Formats: sequence, structure tokens, C-alpha cells
Amino acid sequence: MRCTALCFAILVAAAPATLRAQAPDDAKLFEARCAKCHSVDKLAPGLAQRAPAAREKYLERFLTRHYAPDAAERKRIVAWLSAQAGAKR
Repeated sequence: MRCTALCFAILVAAAPATLRAQAPDDAKLFEARCAKCHSVDKLAPGLAQRAPAAREKYLERFLTRHYAPDAAERKRIVAWLSAQAGAKR
């Protein structure tokens, strides 16, 4: 039981650092895949008008039709753009 609690505490403590480490990579992925034609400054305000679940569904559908990197990259782009839009709210 102690080991399980300790492992859980370590994972919880490490998660924010892991998420922070991924954010710059996700921004770079957006830059590499999308920024040639699309600006996050122009996309975020319109996306911010949608509820988070609707925003993510819209982005997933749009990226699948418009430009479809592999599913893992698409998921990261959707999450990053949704976070940017949420910050603009």
C-alpha cells in the first residue's frame, strides 16, 4: 500500500512538468504543420467562442479533412490549439 501511494504521489508531482515539457513541442508541431498558412492569433479567438468539447470535435474534423498528419500529431495539435483558444477566452 505504501509503495502504491508513493508511486502515485511521484506520478502526480511529475505530471505538470511533463505537460509543460510537451507544450513547446506541441507549439513547434503547430509551427511545422500549420503556421505556414494559419496564425494562432487569428484562429484562437474564433475557436474560443466554442465550448471546449465542441472546439476539439470541430478541430479534429477540420484537420482530418484539411490536413491530416498522423492521428497522434493531430491529437496534439487539437489539444494545443484548444488550450490556446481557452487562454483567449
